[in-house]
Amino acid sequence: MAIAESKVQEPFSATSAQSVMHPMMQKQTKTMPPIMRHVLPDEPNLNEMPSNFHPVKISHAVTLFTDPHSRDLTKRHLHILQKIVTEYEDGFYLRDLVDILTILNACADRSLEDQRYLRPMIQMIKIAEKPFKKEKLSDDVAYKGVLRDSFAQLGFLLRIDNEELQLQICHTLLAIYLGSAMPKPKVKKEESETVRNAPDEEQRVPTEHSRYMLELSEVAETLVKAMTLLQSPLVINVLFQILRYLTTKSATNCHLVIQSGGAFSISIRMPTIEDEVDRGLYLSTEILWNLLEYGDAVAVTDQIANQPCMGAIYDTFVTLVPKTHSKHYRTIRNDLLAIINLIAKTDPLAPFIEVGLARTILSLFSYSETRSTYEITRNLRFSECEEDFEFKRMLLAVIMNLTENPSFTPLMKEFKLLPAMFYYVSPVPDKDITWLPSQFEEIQLQCLASITKLLPTMLEELVQTGGLGALCGFLDWCLEPSDQDYKGHGNSVFGTGGRGSKLAQAKYTLKIMRKIISLGDEPIIEGLMGTGLLATYLAELNKAVDIMDSTVVHDFTPQAQSIAPDAFINLDITCEIMYTLALLMESSNDRKENIGEEAIQILTKTLRINPKKVCLGLGYSRLILATLETVWNCVCGSYTNECIFLELEGVFVLLDLLQTQVDKSEQASRAKLANKNGDSLKSVILGCLLDLLENPKSLHHAMTWIGKSELKIAKLLIILWQQDCVGTSTSLPGQKPPEERMFLRDPDNPLETALEENAPRCSNEMSYSISQVSVDMKPKIFGIFTKIGFNELPGLAPTDYIWLANIERYFDFKISEVWKEITEELREQNISPIGQDKQALEAISRISRDRAEATLAYQKSLHETFEQQENADENMVYSEIKSMRKQQVKLKTDFDAYVLRTSNYGALKMAKKEQEASIANSRIDSSVLKHPFFHTTSIGKLNSTVFASRQVTSDNMPVLPEDQRPSRNKPRQQTTTSSRKAFFNAPET
Repeated sequence: MAIAESKVQEPFSATSAQSVMHPMMQKQTKTMPPIMRHVLPDEPNLNEMPSNFHPVKISHAVTLFTDPHSRDLTKRHLHILQKIVTEYEDGFYLRDLVDILTILNACADRSLEDQRYLRPMIQMIKIAEKPFKKEKLSDDVAYKGVLRDSFAQLGFLLRIDNEELQLQICHTLLAIYLGSAMPKPKVKKEESETVRNAPDEEQRVPTEHSRYMLELSEVAETLVKAMTLLQSPLVINVLFQILRYLTTKSATNCHLVIQSGGAFSISIRMPTIEDEVDRGLYLSTEILWNLLEYGDAVAVTDQIANQPCMGAIYDTFVTLVPKTHSKHYRTIRNDLLAIINLIAKTDPLAPFIEVGLARTILSLFSYSETRSTYEITRNLRFSECEEDFEFKRMLLAVIMNLTENPSFTPLMKEFKLLPAMFYYVSPVPDKDITWLPSQFEEIQLQCLASITKLLPTMLEELVQTGGLGALCGFLDWCLEPSDQDYKGHGNSVFGTGGRGSKLAQAKYTLKIMRKIISLGDEPIIEGLMGTGLLATYLAELNKAVDIMDSTVVHDFTPQAQSIAPDAFINLDITCEIMYTLALLMESSNDRKENIGEEAIQILTKTLRINPKKVCLGLGYSRLILATLETVWNCVCGSYTNECIFLELEGVFVLLDLLQTQVDKSEQASRAKLANKNGDSLKSVILGCLLDLLENPKSLHHAMTWIGKSELKIAKLLIILWQQDCVGTSTSLPGQKPPEERMFLRDPDNPLETALEENAPRCSNEMSYSISQVSVDMKPKIFGIFTKIGFNELPGLAPTDYIWLANIERYFDFKISEVWKEITEELREQNISPIGQDKQALEAISRISRDRAEATLAYQKSLHETFEQQENADENMVYSEIKSMRKQQVKLKTDFDAYVLRTSNYGALKMAKKEQEASIANSRIDSSVLKHPFFHTTSIGKLNSTVFASRQVTSDNMPVLPEDQRPSRNKPRQQTTTSSRKAFFNAPET
């Protein structure tokens, strides 16, 4: 290959050759052939470069390294590499990255034979730490593929077995991701200096773009795969640092690490990591934690949940537990336990028991409380430091996650877990052996919250260890005033709202009591009732309701006041007590009779409470649901309690509450918002009313109720039916307004059950039609109507009877729906009925359709009757309007004619003629005029425009003076009266 010789001094030239020749040979020299200038010269001396040396061209360097003829020119290679390092000491250009990576790969191949290539490689890779330079602002977009491939190739160079080179590659990748190797700004000597020599910060690739391209290059996967090739602990430590930063808050990198088996590789190497090198064990736990938190926790658990990995984690954990002298080791121990907790939460069936990790965790938690001695706890002592306190709490969290494994229960009994937890179910001491009062309180609250989860499997252990008595005594201590002995710190999540009181302890103790009662063990329940539990609950419930009812609420703005710090925890306690009372009364009718009138008064008072007084309305739904549940279980079913409830106007309160929920649903529908809480409340209220109507006395209360806008119970129930119809058919096509949906739209599906709700189900699963009876409002509405009747109901509009026809036939429609569901199931399972079964199904289907069609016809007839009645009423109103209008027109016409006659003499004469013609036409016969007894009706020489009479009304006659008026003593003459008392003498006939 010919190489330009202008840059290199030639060893021989024509001039030098002639100077040493003999004079006789100079003539011959002129005819000698020229020397071939394309021959490669000898290797130059790197220290004797000419002063006119030019910058290297990267393309020439690539040619030098890739040409097979220059393969053995090692010194030339090293020289050109040194020139590249000098030329690009401020950073590489994006356009040169392809050539730089080509040179690096060539050097990597030659470094296997000659170690002198490693030093220039390390220097070039170090230069790559600096942000790459751009010639144009669009270079970062134009060369993004090149940048991504360059990062990938940089990771592939880890295959070279050289510690210094591997360290430099890791440092470079870390600097690129963090952007921590920004170049120092150069001092410009001349203003005309080119951008190539002194680039500005804006002309470099941004760190965010480099970080994004580094993620796309999948270098994280390359680093994980290179982990098996690395031998140096120092390199592995730096590689862990890179993986830690790459997996922090990056789901992409976490996915790449998991996909390449990084979780398995890191966990299996944990026992062999030398933590003294530079926090290698700490970094490995951080990586695993990032993978579990930001990646797919299930995939990570699948890689770790095997005996080799769990065994490695167990060995590391056992090694770290005794090292309590150093905060560093205590932190790593806690981080590793946090990883174990995440694994247990994701997969409780992982081999914790097989590798011995479960036994170790149980022994670490219970040894100090039960005074037991185990091998791992022989020289272990907890202190008040923050790390040991978090370690104690985390041990309990891991145990609670492992309780999902049935094989873990015998170990809990073996290591006396429940007695260890009940060590903390006691008043908080001023000074514990190990913990501060605030720390003791946090562990206490966590134990109380955890005992609830253990009760289904360890109820017998609770009774044997005297846990019931301890719980009752602890509950009494919690319900005492807090200013006597202890005020809670409220630091942990379990103590929210309990600062300065013992409400947090009371809340979780009540949860434990409720869980014990829900298990249904009658001897245990009777034992609790014998300790006066019912009286304690009622007293606390009365106090809590009084506190809520005494809350002052401002009506102007919600921001005018803030919610009390203990408002929500008081609400939790109230709801817990109510649910516990409901469970107690549900299982025994005898206990209902002993609840007393005071409890029913409290429940009625709670139903009447202002919603704004319950956490400014935020907790009202929870309180009302708990109260309704208590009413349903404590009042309904007991005649005595029902009578007391009726005397306290309980039915009126329930109907008022129901109407309030109806109004809220209408407001939500107008605002196009969902109101699921309102639907559940309405369903529970209807259930309570239905059970209360079993008492004959309650029917009169229901029928005499009058709500807002003079609403009656029948109208209220029909409105509820309409809302339920609209709510259940929103997913159906062709939805119509409620006024148009009064009629049955589909005789084959009168209840309009959606098709997807009749999907196939398991054999042990209840059918949709049957399961909806307990949660749907329609069965309850139908049941209430069967109590109050379907005829002669007050307060109904004519159209309400059309809806009432649907409600009356609900039971038949429900039966047809069940049979239709059975038919659909048989068809889905490819079962065809034969014989009498087929005939029976066809007959049932035909009868159901006939009933639906008959109901539809009845509805249409009712609608037609109502329309005819409406039309008749409308015509009557229009007739009255027309008659009133006709009289008004006649009066206007008469007035216009009067004005015309009085203002126009010609019109007056015409009126006179018409009057005379009318009189003439009114006469029977002309012979009558000649009758001797006939007398004329006209008055001659009359000056008035109206019919003559003894008194006429005139507005334009002059008023006579007083002296010209006729005397009242004279015989009375014909006069005309008006507002001015005008008189005149009528002419004699």
